[in-house]
Amino acid sequence: MVKRYVWFAAALLVQIGILAALPLGREDSGRRIWLSAKVTNLRDVMRGSGILLDYNVARLRVRQKRGETVYLTLSMQADSTWTVNRTSREKPQELSAGNVLIRGKSARRHMPVHVLLRKKSTGEWKADSVATGHAEKPFGALGKDEAVAWASIWQEFVDFGISYCDVPERQRARIIEDIRKHPDEFAALVQIDPEGRASLLGFRIRDREYEF
Repeated sequence: MVKRYVWFAAALLVQIGILAALPLGREDSGRRIWLSAKVTNLRDVMRGSGILLDYNVARLRVRQKRGETVYLTLSMQADSTWTVNRTSREKPQELSAGNVLIRGKSARRHMPVHVLLRKKSTGEWKADSVATGHAEKPFGALGKDEAVAWASIWQEFVDFGISYCDVPERQRARIIEDIRKHPDEFAALVQIDPEGRASLLGFRIRDREYEF
């Protein structure tokens, strides 16, 4: 009986040693980059949900069937975020120095379209400006002779599997305040492995960073 426990303990120690020798998680492989994004569900975040993200680089530039793999070649911009150089169905064999490859699946979603209407002196309403995307007040405060009409259209995009992240409760109020003040200065910290798979590590709003 004693021998059996000794062998069991030895086997367990060997397994622990093997696990300790393995690279642990996303910290050990891949490259970290910043991707510009917008929060599409601020009202839900205020009610206690996580954040939904719409990435600038996710706009699909090639025609594909839903669910097909898409490869995007990215390069860094002056503000440290990355933009798309090339979109392809096949994985590029080589990358230029400084470029990064990210992959995802083609998908479709409804995109809100807002139209700013202005009332003419004749009493007729005329379309003035158009804004797409999720925004609480896409045209800011409205005048007495202004109104907003909206609809939705289908949009093709690339799903990288990193469109949702939780919000730490102790930081929720500050995050909401930052998003409201700087909605166009949001960027996600993403790690991309050598095969182009992405994982979400955190985000920044203007100069404030939040890592998970």
